[in-house]
Amino acid sequence: MVTRIDRALPALALFMILALPGCSGAGTPTATVEPTTSTAFVIEDAGIETNLPAGTYTSRLFEPALAFELGDGWYRRDENSDRAINLRRAPDFTEDVTFISGPDFLQCGTGEVVAKPDASTIVDGLTSSEMLDTTEPVEVPVGDLKGTAIRLNGGGEAVPEEDFGRSNEYGCIVSIGDDPWPAESLWVMMMPDTAMLLILVEDDDTTVIIRGRPDADPDTFYDLVLDVAEHVSLG
Repeated sequence: MVTRIDRALPALALFMILALPGCSGAGTPTATVEPTTSTAFVIEDAGIETNLPAGTYTSRLFEPALAFELGDGWYRRDENSDRAINLRRAPDFTEDVTFISGPDFLQCGTGEVVAKPDASTIVDGLTSSEMLDTTEPVEVPVGDLKGTAIRLNGGGEAVPEEDFGRSNEYGCIVSIGDDPWPAESLWVMMMPDTAMLLILVEDDDTTVIIRGRPDADPDTFYDLVLDVAEHVSLG
């Protein structure tokens, strides 16, 4: 997806929103890390601008504890945090998967801001929005847990430039930060022109979102995202 989160944001928000590509000059060298075969490789040790060979990865930052298996073709471009890990399919960042922990706010349309929304609250907000074209939510495995998958089909009109500060009125926005949209934070913006797969799962008291953004072949990429989710370990 290329959504409105990719446009006209303050510098701090640009830095924090993992939906945005990091900046790199032409000819930036690409490193390749080699995960060990006996233990999971710590994703933070890979550095950035890094190919990620097939293997098992974990994070020393992300909460709750996270481990995941990757096949071939993944790439790390962005820094991680305790709340978000972003993985890409290629250096040109046309497809990616992001793990997001503990959403702080949900805003859909002109309704009230919901603090600390759980998975079912987010799914209900998406499916009840008259502005969004979504599939029916389905149960999917997330490691040993059961998650809920829902697709946004996109294809609608982008939010008008002059209404960017009111984007929540056109769809739904999940925020991670001290204050909801439009305060600077990490945003997941789900607008009428947004195509993405969301997998939501509860680990104890924490909601975790696995977000996949496709490029030219959503069905094939979403199958890949579902496979990643199936081989995730949380907690």
